[in-house]
Amino acid sequence: MRRVRSLTRLILTIPEKPGLVWILITVNLLGAVYGFSWYYHQLEATSWRAWPVVPDSPLSTLLFGLVLLLIQLKRRVVWLEAIAYLSLLKYGFWTVLVLGHYAIVYHSLDFETTHLILSHGAMALEAIIFLRYYPPRLKVTLLAVAWGLFNDYMDYFRGFHPTLPAPEFVNGIAVLSFFSSLFFGTGLILISRGNLKIGKN
Repeated sequence: MRRVRSLTRLILTIPEKPGLVWILITVNLLGAVYGFSWYYHQLEATSWRAWPVVPDSPLSTLLFGLVLLLIQLKRRVVWLEAIAYLSLLKYGFWTVLVLGHYAIVYHSLDFETTHLILSHGAMALEAIIFLRYYPPRLKVTLLAVAWGLFNDYMDYFRGFHPTLPAPEFVNGIAVLSFFSSLFFGTGLILISRGNLKIGKN
C-alpha cells in the first residue's frame, strides 16, 4: 500500500519534476508520430485543408507535447494549453469508452485495442495532472470548447470522423462526442472560474 501511495504521489507531482516532464514530452511527440501514421490512409484520402480535424488523438498529443515544451521553456501559450487539455480529456475518454464498448459487445480485445485503450486513458490522466498546476483561463477555455464543438461538426456532419471499429454505432458515437465536448468544456470553465478545485494536496 505504501508503494502504491508513493507511486500515486510521484505521478500526481510530475509537473514539479523537470526530468519526468521531458520524458512526457518525448512520449507525447513519439505518440503523435505513431498516431499520424495510424491515420495515414485516411489523411491520404482527405484534402489537406481538412487535416486539422481528422487525426484527433495524435493532434491532441502533439499539442500537449508542445504545451509541455513551452512550459519547460517558460513561454506558456494559454490558449494552446486549454485546447490541449480539452482534447486530451475528450478523445482520451472517448476512445476508452468507444473501444471498451466495442470489446464488450463483440468479445474482441486484441493487442491493438488494448494498447489504444491504455494509451488514451493515459492521455486523459495527463490532462488531469497538469490541470492541477496550470488551470486555464475562462476566455481561452471558451475558445477550446468552441474548437471541440467545431471538430464534432466536421467529424459527424461533414464525415471526417476517425475510422470506427463498428460503423453501425456512428450515431451513438456522435452523440457521445458532442456531449463529451460540453461535459469536459463545462468542467474546464468551472475550473477557470475557481468553482471546481483540483487541488495539489
